[in-house]
Amino acid sequence: MWGDDLRSFTCLFSGKSTREEVLTTNGDYIIDDLIISDKITEGLNDKFDYQSVLIVDKEKPKELYNLFVEGSIIRVSDEFGDEVFRICNVRKNKKEIEIYARQITISDTLNLWLEDVRPTNQSGTSAIQYIFNGAKGKNEIIATSNITKINTAYYMYMNVYKALFDNDNSFLERWGGEIYRNKYNLAINNRVGQDKDIIIQSKKNLIGFEIKTNIDSLCTVIYPVGFDGIKADRVISPLVNNYPRQFFKEIKYEDVKLKTENDPEGYDTLAQAQTELKRRAELEFSKNHIDIITAEYNINFVELYKTEEYKNYGLTEYAGIGDTITVKEDTYNTDIIVRVIEREYSPKLDRRLSTKLSNKDIKLTPPNVSQIIAELDKAQKQGANGLGDYINALMNSGIKDSYVIAKQNEILIMDSKDINTSVNVVRLNRNGLGFSQTGYYGRYEYGFTIDGKINASLISTGILSTVLIQNWDGSLQIDLSSKESGIKFKKNGYNGITIEGQSQYFYDWEDEKRQVTPTSAIYSSRSITTSNAPGLVLAHNLNNYMTLSYVEEEFNEKNGFIARGYILLDKLNKRKQDTNKFAPIQIYTDSIIYNSLFFQNTTNEIFGSLENNLVLKSNNNINLADSSKKTFASFSGSKSTIWSDTTIVGDFTVSGNKNCVQETVKHGKVAYYSIEDCESYLTERSKRRCKTENNICKIYLDDIFLESTIGRYTIEIFKYSWGDYRILEQENDYFIVESEKDEFEFDWVVTRHRNGFEDERLKVIEPPKPFYKAFKPSFNFESDERIINTAPLEQGVII
Repeated sequence: MWGDDLRSFTCLFSGKSTREEVLTTNGDYIIDDLIISDKITEGLNDKFDYQSVLIVDKEKPKELYNLFVEGSIIRVSDEFGDEVFRICNVRKNKKEIEIYARQITISDTLNLWLEDVRPTNQSGTSAIQYIFNGAKGKNEIIATSNITKINTAYYMYMNVYKALFDNDNSFLERWGGEIYRNKYNLAINNRVGQDKDIIIQSKKNLIGFEIKTNIDSLCTVIYPVGFDGIKADRVISPLVNNYPRQFFKEIKYEDVKLKTENDPEGYDTLAQAQTELKRRAELEFSKNHIDIITAEYNINFVELYKTEEYKNYGLTEYAGIGDTITVKEDTYNTDIIVRVIEREYSPKLDRRLSTKLSNKDIKLTPPNVSQIIAELDKAQKQGANGLGDYINALMNSGIKDSYVIAKQNEILIMDSKDINTSVNVVRLNRNGLGFSQTGYYGRYEYGFTIDGKINASLISTGILSTVLIQNWDGSLQIDLSSKESGIKFKKNGYNGITIEGQSQYFYDWEDEKRQVTPTSAIYSSRSITTSNAPGLVLAHNLNNYMTLSYVEEEFNEKNGFIARGYILLDKLNKRKQDTNKFAPIQIYTDSIIYNSLFFQNTTNEIFGSLENNLVLKSNNNINLADSSKKTFASFSGSKSTIWSDTTIVGDFTVSGNKNCVQETVKHGKVAYYSIEDCESYLTERSKRRCKTENNICKIYLDDIFLESTIGRYTIEIFKYSWGDYRILEQENDYFIVESEKDEFEFDWVVTRHRNGFEDERLKVIEPPKPFYKAFKPSFNFESDERIINTAPLEQGVII
């Protein structure tokens, strides 16, 4: 059958059927007459699945039942048109078949593979096309997006589903958006759904309408307060009149403060700080929406059908995933805008079963393994007595309004005498024990089968024994099967982490050849000294390295997100560092040491003093060496030596003598002593003997000397001829010597104050503090001890 008539059938197809066959034909079999119960469940950015229970009719061909296998395709009539699912789980017995199927775009993206696909500087619209174009495998999915945001992501060795939704670098994380699925169409758009002109009224004590609202965080009037009690006028929400009363709250912003003498950060005036406080408070309403009640509504249409007031809620049956509707909240006399975040629909009944509405920030994800374990641990801590008390009380309360019917082949326990009107049913027969909350002919969600299988939403137990826990696609496993190896956490079948007793080991799970020897470990240990003290060891294999790192926020187009190291530990230089700079421990960032730094087998240490000085302490010499390890300076308590040119920019103060050491042929190295003065002078002297001509000699002073000195200068004349002389003229840059003889030979010396030091004279120097009083006492240090690894990484002991 073709065209619009297709909608009225539930059709079964072989798993190899093409998209065209699924959308345009009735497939291999029409199975509506076999369906006992069915349900489609769709969530916003969450699951989209189909479950059904079918009767086994021996008159039907065997080939029909052979098609109820994993991978087969089912097309069903959904609320808004046909929908397509692929079977992923089947349970069969002699009388019934239960199937669980995923929407076709979910199941098929799990089987599309990406080896190395890197959408770079692309919009969401082009990136999703780039991903599917680069996928390996049969692809009949039509993928689209209306997201214009530009971003980059790398996808290597993963399926398309993981690339889109299930990793830190996924499409949803990089480009954002919400998911829309319809048959073979997959769209990730800015938003799913529409604003519907639908208004429903919440009423107390209405069967089938569950209300969960929270006003604990509601606020319509803010009193903003800054640091040190700074206050601004109250800020009122624009929605304050939506509620019968006001909701007050004081909110503190400790970083809003005034500048002080001790703290230059902050605002200059009180008015500026108050303006900022007001702006912050207004953002609480416009951005964080603390003036809107958080609400969640669960509408059970099966229950509502029993009430006369159902007509007030029937319109919500036409609201799809992501649609926005209005709830008039009677309790608070206000309107709340909510979205449809989940719906359940029965194709067999052609009826919406339930709708979940919410205005909370929505990010729905399946529970992870740690959450499951935490939930089990919580139940286990209640103890066997607590569980027993709970069961005992539950059984006792169940005596009331409980009806038992013994049939020829089974026993029924129901909440009604009539099998057709009962809702809660316990069913016991030769195949096991089942529990239904949708009536005798409904779905038995939980139970115990005769071969020992259990299906339960929560297990409360004292001891739980198992061998394997895994996620839905088996890519992550917790293996408890080995008595010797403890717990194994596996990634795609390879060891990732093992826990054995007091030790936790980490493996290179990307390399099949390196699965035997771990790369690193964390374990408890004891020292091999007589103290036998317990401790914790973080170790790596000698064939590997270890870093303490941080992850950069920016995305690198070539390598993705980069981890930058604080400290590298690499005993054998496995990272192939520059051999001239290589050391087993390397620090890549600024570091703070709060006490002394000691050096093994010596008394040498480095620490800070009480006067915020850096101290190098040694009972022998402290040597400074160049790149060739040649010493150019040595310091000790009694003697210091520098074997290189030395420049001192500031004052140079000496308590002893200042010497110039001169090398001589006969006497070796000889110390010459400096001439000291009460003031700071510079001198200039003649380089050769001067002579007057016509009784006059004019001498110019050096420009550099003049710029280096200041004030009046004095002149000394050393004559080598008979006769007298005088200083005829003295200017800033020259002076003139006049003699009584025509030719008069002499030398000269000019002395002048050093510029900038002309006022210094006999300054009193405070003697330095004693060496030992300036230092911060260091703690009692014990030498490092070797550590025993009670469960070694390789053969032997890790030291």
